Amino acid sequence: MKEPYSSFWQVLPALLASFGAITLWISSNNIIQFATFPVWNGIIRIVFATVVLAAGYHNTMGSFILLLVAGDLLIGILTITIVQRASNKSLIQILINK
Repeated sequence: MKEPYSSFWQVLPALLASFGAITLWISSNNIIQFATFPVWNGIIRIVFATVVLAAGYHNTMGSFILLLVAGDLLIGILTITIVQRASNKSLIQILINK
């Protein structure tokens, strides 16, 4: 695979990951008020894992992607469960930020 013609395309994934990390870090300061962010992050992780398994990426990418998927599934499920318990809200209340 050739390198992108611009360094912007090399930096973009790191910027996207940094945005997510900063948002989750700010959310951790007040989990009651900002419970929506980590729960949606957990849902995104579960969707990612489901898409990777359904698309059969493990056939072309090898066993590493299966480890990544297992980790994302675990983190996604634990995040949703733990945030619900910590905030004493239902999943629907968290998702619509009530």
